[in-house]
Amino acid sequence: VLELSTGELTARQPFSKTVSTGPVVVGNTLVFGTPSGQLLAHYLAQGVTLWGNMTEGAIERNLAEVGGAVGAVSETGRVVFVDKNAGTVLGRSRMYDGTDCDPAASDSLMFIAGRDHSLYAFSPTGSKPAWRKRTSAPLRFSPVYHNGTVWCALPDQGMTALFADSGTQRWAAPGVAGEVIGIRAGKLLVWDGSTAWLLDTERGDVYETASLPGIGMLVTDKFEDGNLYAVSDLGIIVKLIPRS
Repeated sequence: VLELSTGELTARQPFSKTVSTGPVVVGNTLVFGTPSGQLLAHYLAQGVTLWGNMTEGAIERNLAEVGGAVGAVSETGRVVFVDKNAGTVLGRSRMYDGTDCDPAASDSLMFIAGRDHSLYAFSPTGSKPAWRKRTSAPLRFSPVYHNGTVWCALPDQGMTALFADSGTQRWAAPGVAGEVIGIRAGKLLVWDGSTAWLLDTERGDVYETASLPGIGMLVTDKFEDGNLYAVSDLGIIVKLIPRS
């Protein structure tokens, strides 16, 4: 535990098991995935494990909060949802393989880009996908959800926008890969690790393309019209503030 204003170390707490994901924060509880396939809830107030629940395969990708549930996908393609407070299982499903990407989530669905050539949407209480979009190759980039739309770079279509509730395609931008970073002045910012694109959010038209050599990371502090932070391969961090 670090002091926010100074970075001073104020406390340490051991976990009962090794964790392999970032946490989902539920009040005073942190929920993690583990290499053994367990969803583990760590109670900060007392530094103890509050509950745990198992699935098949290591959980290496970050968890997703879906309404009152926490969702996870394992390396063997098992999908599990648990109640975020009690840890009881709400639903289980599966894919044909795992994923190389973190999932995204709305209030009712979790979206997973799979190695089995498919983009999925899963409901916390279902035993089968809510919808599935098949592609020609494994998916390499994480999906992003915002305001009723899921964006994901698909191998045969480029960056693709889909209606989140049905999986119906809105538009596709061939040749545009990467992950959606945010929205600035109504334009979609996409980053693939070396090139950035600005796309029209309604049609997918490309406004601008920029090659950014030496930049290892682009992140925003707010999805819409937030500050943009660029991290170089040399460890330099630059903050870019939107023009008013």
